[in-house]
Amino acid sequence: MHAVTTFEVARRDHADRLARSARARARDDRSRPAADAAGRPPDPRTPRGRHRWNPQEWTLSS
Repeated sequence: MHAVTTFEVARRDHADRLARSARARARDDRSRPAADAAGRPPDPRTPRGRHRWNPQEWTLSS
């Protein structure tokens, strides 16, 4: 019996990808101004940072 199954590898890769995107989203949120001096939230019409293509997200682990 294999120590690590294909399902476990795929699940781990997916969890890593989710964690990486969550860290990137948190980094984007930190880079945006939280509120102005009057305490108003930022304008939701302002564009968020575009997702940068990461080749590591598309590589297959073997």
